[in-house]
Amino acid sequence: MLKKVKLDRVQIPDGHLLSAKADLNLTYHQTRGLKRWLKDQGVAMKSEKTTRRIANPLLQPHAVTGELLPLTTKDNEGCRTVKLLPSAAVQSMAVTVEDNIMRNAEAGNLTWHQGLIPQDELWIKILGDHGGGTFKMAFQILNVGNPNSKTNTVVFSLFSAKDTRENLRTATSRFATEIGELRGKQWRLPDGCEMHSHVFAAGDYAQLSMWYGISGAAGHELNADDDTETYPCLYFEVRKECLNLEADDDDMFLVIPNRSLDRMSIQHRNFMQNGRGNVKYAKHFKNVIAPAMFNIPLNQVCIPGLHLSLGIFHKLYSMMEKALNDLDRTIASHLVRDVLQDEDVDEAEVLHRHHLHGLTPYVEAVEEAGLIVDRVENITAEINSLENDLAWAFLQSDDAEDVIDLKEEAERFRTTHIFVQLRRLSDDSSASYLIPHGKKMNKRQCFLVLLSVVLVWLVIAMFRSGHASPTDILPGRLLKIGAKTSWISNKKVNDGDIGTQDNVTNGSMELNMTPVEMKKDVQKRKKHPYYKYVPNEADAREKFLTDQKVVQSVPTEVPEWVYNKTAGDLFRKGLIHDVDLQNGNFLTTQENTPVNSTITRYTGGAPLLKVSTDVFKSFPKESPFKSSYFNTCSVVGNGGILKESGCGKEIDASEFIIRCNMAPMDDNYLEDIGKKTSLITFNADMISYRYDSLKKPGSVEAFLRDLSAYGDSYLWIPAFFSKSYANWALLSERVIRESDATAEVIFPHVDFIKSVHSYWRRQGLKAASTTGTHRKHLIFIFIFSL
Repeated sequence: MLKKVKLDRVQIPDGHLLSAKADLNLTYHQTRGLKRWLKDQGVAMKSEKTTRRIANPLLQPHAVTGELLPLTTKDNEGCRTVKLLPSAAVQSMAVTVEDNIMRNAEAGNLTWHQGLIPQDELWIKILGDHGGGTFKMAFQILNVGNPNSKTNTVVFSLFSAKDTRENLRTATSRFATEIGELRGKQWRLPDGCEMHSHVFAAGDYAQLSMWYGISGAAGHELNADDDTETYPCLYFEVRKECLNLEADDDDMFLVIPNRSLDRMSIQHRNFMQNGRGNVKYAKHFKNVIAPAMFNIPLNQVCIPGLHLSLGIFHKLYSMMEKALNDLDRTIASHLVRDVLQDEDVDEAEVLHRHHLHGLTPYVEAVEEAGLIVDRVENITAEINSLENDLAWAFLQSDDAEDVIDLKEEAERFRTTHIFVQLRRLSDDSSASYLIPHGKKMNKRQCFLVLLSVVLVWLVIAMFRSGHASPTDILPGRLLKIGAKTSWISNKKVNDGDIGTQDNVTNGSMELNMTPVEMKKDVQKRKKHPYYKYVPNEADAREKFLTDQKVVQSVPTEVPEWVYNKTAGDLFRKGLIHDVDLQNGNFLTTQENTPVNSTITRYTGGAPLLKVSTDVFKSFPKESPFKSSYFNTCSVVGNGGILKESGCGKEIDASEFIIRCNMAPMDDNYLEDIGKKTSLITFNADMISYRYDSLKKPGSVEAFLRDLSAYGDSYLWIPAFFSKSYANWALLSERVIRESDATAEVIFPHVDFIKSVHSYWRRQGLKAASTTGTHRKHLIFIFIFSL
C-alpha cells in the first residue's frame, strides 16, 4: 500500500511507539519485535532509548519498589509456614491517584454520569483480588466513561501469597494512612474547579470480612455449639439464624443495628480485653476479632454482586443436583425394598442382571452417607478458617495458652490426618459396594464418598442440640421480617458467658444494649433428621428403669476365674486357622518374598510393589520368631492408664514385651511402664506427620533419638496398605539400617493381614479392620503360637 502511494519510507513521530506499547500492553521485548517487522515493511520508528527517555518523566511519580516480605504460605506437606516472598508497590499511592486524576482531567475524560455523581465530587474505588498466585490491590477512578474497565484499573500493590488476614496486614497496611487521607481530600482540577473525593471499597465477601476484622465470611466459629449464633454479616449486627427467617408473618419485626467502624472498634477492644483475643469467644463480640485495616465507612463498601450471584447460582445448582440424587436413591430403594422383595419377581432372572448386583448394600451405604454429606463443605470451610485464625493468633495474641488451645483445635482438622484415613479406606475392598458393577469411580467421586464415610464420627461429635443464648440487640434500622413461629420475646436477661458492656459514651456516640431472649423453635427442631432418634418421655422412662435393673443385677464382687480349656482351644484353633502363619511365619521375609515377586495391597489384592534388590534387602532373611517360644508376655498400650500404677517391675519380668504406637519412654514413667521392650508397633503415617517424612537431617535425628529409648527391639510397621505407606516404611528401615541403631524393622505379611480381615469378618465385624485390630491379632498370635 505504501508503494502504491509512492511512499517508500514512513517515519512514526516521537511518543507514538510509547502510546502503542501502553495501549497494546506490550513489553519492551515485544516492542522490539514489532519494530523489526515494521522496518521490513518500510516503517521507521524511534529508538528504544528515545522511547524510554519520553517515558521517564511520565513514570517519575509512580516509583515502584520491590522487596521480600515475611508472608504465611503452605508448604508441600500442607502446613502453614512463614517465608520471605516477593512483593511490589508504588512508593506513594496518593501521588499515583492524583497523577491519574489530573491526566484524565487534562484529556477531558472525567464525567459525572448524568448526575449520578455530584458535580463537586470525585469517586475513587479501592479493590483487591487474588488470582494466579498473587494478590493485587488496585484503584479505579469512577468519574470516567467505563469505570470498571481494565484500562481504568491501576494496580498499586501486589504480593505472591494468599490473601490471608496476616498477609494483608503485613503487605498492605502501609497504605492505610494514605487511603484515610483520600477521604474528603480537596482537589483543584486544571480547569480551576474545586472537588473533594469519596473513597469506596470493593472485593469478594471473604476478603472484605478480613479487611474489616470479622472472623470468617461464612460465620463459622471455633468450638461453637450452635454456629447460628455467630455474626457473619459485614453490614448489620445480625445473627446467622436470623438470615434464614421466612417472611410469611406480617406481625414479626426485628431490630437489626447497622455495623459501623466506631462500634467495631469498641467490640474489638472488648474482644482483646474481656475475651483475651481468643477466637473461641468471637460470637460474644459480634465476631470482630481484628481492627479494620482501612478507614472506609461500611456504607461505602460495595456489595459484591457478582460473587453473591455466583454463590446463589452454585447453591441452586447444588440443590438441584442433590434433589436428583435423592430421587435416584428413592428409585433404587423402591427397587430393593419392594420390587426385588416381590414374590412374582424371578430370583434367577435378577441374578442374571449384573447391574443389580450389590444394589442393597449400595442403597444402605448411600442413605447413611447422605446424613452427613451436607456438612462436608462446612467442615472444609472450618478447616480453612481454623488455619487462618491460628496464623493470626500467633501474630497478635499475647496469651500463649490461647494460641496453644487454638493450635490443638486446628490439629484435629489436619488434612494430612484425613487423607491418611482416606488412603486406608480407598484400598478397602469393603468400599466396593459403593461402586456400580463393572465401573470405576473417578478420583473426585471416590474422594466425596470416602470423605463422607470418614467424617461420620466427626459430624456426630460436633452435633449439639443447644438452646439459643441471649444476645445483644442494639438500636438501629427496623427491618421487617417473617417467621413461621413467633419465638422472639421482649424479656430482658443478662448477657451470656462472656458478655460485653458496650455502654460507651464517646463524643456524640452512645451505645445502649437491649438484650432479648430467644425461645426454642420446636417445629424446626422436630424437622431435624436426628429428631427421629429421640424417644418420647414414656419410652425413655421405661428404658431407664430397664437399664437400672440390668445395672443392679451386675455382681459387685469379682467371681473366681476358672480357665476354660475347651473354649481356649476353640478360640486358638479359629484364630490360627492358617498353618503357614504359625511359628513366626506372619512376617515378610526373604524366604517368602523373593526378588521380582509382586507384593499386593493388604486390602483389595491389587498389585502394589515389585520387589527390587533394594527392597529385598529391607526384609529379614527369615522370621526372627521362627521356633521361638516365650512363657510370659506383657502388652503395654499408650493410653496413659498405667500412670502412678507402679507396674514397671512386673512388666519387665515378662520374657516378651510389646509396646504400642511408640509411646514415650521418659525416666519419669519407667516406674509405671518398665524399661524393657521386645517389639514396638508403629504406623507408617507417623513417619509423615511426626518426623516430616524423614526429609531433613533434624527429622532423622529425632526419629533415631526416640527409637533409641527402646534399645534392641523389633519395629513392627504395617507397610503395604498403600504406596505412600510402603515408601515411608521402607525409608525408615533404610535409615535404621544405615545408622547405629540396634532396632530392626519387620513388616507383617500380606497373608497375615488378610487372615485378620477374614477371621474378624467371620466373627461379625462388618467394618474394615484397623491397625489396632492387627495389633490385637498379633498379640494373640504371640500368646497362642509362640
